[in-house]
Amino acid sequence: MVHGDCIGFPRVIKINRHEHSLYHTCFLGTGEWMCGVCRKSINGKYGAYRCCFCKDYAVHSRCATRKDVWDGLDLEGVSEEEDIETEDFVRIDDSLILHFSHKHRLRMEEKKEDGDFVCSGCAHPIISETFYRCDSLCDFILHERCANLPRTRATVLHVHLLTLCTDDRSHLNDLSRCDACDLYFNGFRYRCLECKDDHIEFDVRCLSVPDPFDYHHHPHPLFFNILINENEEAMTCDVCYHMSKYWLTCLECDFKICFSCATLPDKVIYKYDEHPLCDTFGQSDSNPYWCDICEHKIEELRNRYKCDECGPVLHVECALGSFRNMRQGYTFMTQHGKKYEVVLNDRISQLRCSHCDNDCHEPFLLMSTTSIDVSIYLCSSRCFTDYDVSV
Repeated sequence: MVHGDCIGFPRVIKINRHEHSLYHTCFLGTGEWMCGVCRKSINGKYGAYRCCFCKDYAVHSRCATRKDVWDGLDLEGVSEEEDIETEDFVRIDDSLILHFSHKHRLRMEEKKEDGDFVCSGCAHPIISETFYRCDSLCDFILHERCANLPRTRATVLHVHLLTLCTDDRSHLNDLSRCDACDLYFNGFRYRCLECKDDHIEFDVRCLSVPDPFDYHHHPHPLFFNILINENEEAMTCDVCYHMSKYWLTCLECDFKICFSCATLPDKVIYKYDEHPLCDTFGQSDSNPYWCDICEHKIEELRNRYKCDECGPVLHVECALGSFRNMRQGYTFMTQHGKKYEVVLNDRISQLRCSHCDNDCHEPFLLMSTTSIDVSIYLCSSRCFTDYDVSV
């Protein structure tokens, strides 16, 4: 007996959780099977999708045909060609390349312990890492890992193949918001060229999160999950307590973390401390912590950055901010006709947010100048979103 909606299962499909095509079988066979999507057991007496190359990989029929896992194409009769990885740049010699994202040649430089360098690909600082720098001395710089990003990429975050795109500076309204972490960013992004109406794109840091994911503050591996039912309530992250559509969850203890927290750096640089501050989470202390920047109390068991040698402790928001994936000096125009620039908060002039009227403590702010030369400062992505729509 077969359900009416099960009799139409396609014979061969490709899902975003596995590198090979999967073939439907009406009898999986004896043994212990675990679904590659939901990570729950599969009864071998019934049908499932199985990989011919990876003998122990199988997926529930309904899990394999979920709209967030399968692109809806039946690949029966289509030959499976092996993907051939190619370099996404022209290598001129051992230290010189020509990257598709820049018109000048890029030269590899040795690791730097200091220096105010920001990657044009991921918009994050370059700290003690090998990088490529424009040979014509313009301000274009790339992490070595960002220079080696593939031009197309499959991911568990989306059913279609994603394409690596760069900033389109031919127009100013090239502002992106990552669908996974919900943070604004500029630089390289992976975009779906098939979902043109939905404008699906992700920043390169979220695309680098593996499945399963080893979170350094949790003993068990975390697996990707997504809210596919719009009527279902979004999950709350156990680290930042914010709601999220995409998250990574533990199968053993139901621990959940959002992509914004999963992509936080392990260490940050604080200009008033000679040591890097380390990411700490879940530590219960008898004495409460007070943030060295905003001077407000840090809630117990909340994520924070701390120097164990000198003592400074910072909120994650004060250390990195919600504009942490945007480069200083970046300008853009919104659809409401307002022009903004990402500026560094020197924390000396005691700036106040023009929307929430609180002191600005985040390291990067958005600045907009009105027609009467009055500077508008916005301290967070929430204030930016609300202010740009309301004014």
